[in-house]
Amino acid sequence: MLEKFTIKKVIITMSKLNEPNEAGSNYIVIEGKTENGAWESEWVGQGAPQEVIDRWWKSAGLAHRGWENFASSAGFGLIGKEVLVKLEAGKFGNDIVDVRPLESSEEKPQ
Repeated sequence: MLEKFTIKKVIITMSKLNEPNEAGSNYIVIEGKTENGAWESEWVGQGAPQEVIDRWWKSAGLAHRGWENFASSAGFGLIGKEVLVKLEAGKFGNDIVDVRPLESSEEKPQ
């Protein structure tokens, strides 16, 4: 089932280091609130497949941009946008498994 989701934050972060001399991986965390008031988030790694990156820009009605634009001033354009998300129970809470434009329906895949 799709739920309305308002993007509240775009956070730049890095994963924990696994080894003392190893750099962590770069991530963007897209965090927001469902219409039921639940806070949910998706971690999008720098090496994520292009379709995972594209679905956020397209669903928010913004011009196509790449991963690096999440961390630029373009990322501010996502804040406050409303999209539809599909949530599934994951290992650490809910996972966002699909993102679609607000005017989308469940029958039409993106």
